Amino acid sequence: MRLGLGHKLPVVLGILLAVMFTTGFFTYQFFFASPKGPSDKFGIHGHVVVKAYHADGTLYAVRECNNVLVSRAKNAIAGCATGIGATPSGFGACSGWLTTMRAEDGSWKKLFFFGSITNTLLPSGCDPTTGAPLCDQGWISQATIDITQNASIFAVGAGVGTSPADYVPFDSITLPSVISANEGDRLVVTITFTIS
Repeated sequence: MRLGLGHKLPVVLGILLAVMFTTGFFTYQFFFASPKGPSDKFGIHGHVVVKAYHADGTLYAVRECNNVLVSRAKNAIAGCATGIGATPSGFGACSGWLTTMRAEDGSWKKLFFFGSITNTLLPSGCDPTTGAPLCDQGWISQATIDITQNASIFAVGAGVGTSPADYVPFDSITLPSVISANEGDRLVVTITFTIS
């Protein structure tokens, strides 16, 4: 009785699969793995401190956390830093992204409070409000926000605009716990941006 190709096919396929499986680990690393070595990466990180003061100047609450850049800001940074785009969506230009800080009420009232940003500890030639050369070391943005009505502040952020209708966020920070603020209170919001 003569065995045909049909009986040898499973054996041939088994050997072929075993060879492919054994050498697959090596060939994958050789042909498909990304090269190990230097790579270009860009990151921005913000650490936030919110201090709440009563009208008489007494400090009554401090909240600390990290910020999260909104996707629009990430895209704007990537486009402007690489030169791909000079008019990022929402910002309109590679400048003026950080002019205002906002505090948001978490109650049914949905109140928003705004304060103008002052940028400090800027490396030479860096200005986050005008887009002067990218601030390659980082900077500090700070604003004082006056509370004009009783509110439960649950979030703060930096961006452009002075009303809910025209505000474009750069980042969004949900506080670890709510700050119960009264009319006349003041929030001092400080974001330390670090570039890596």
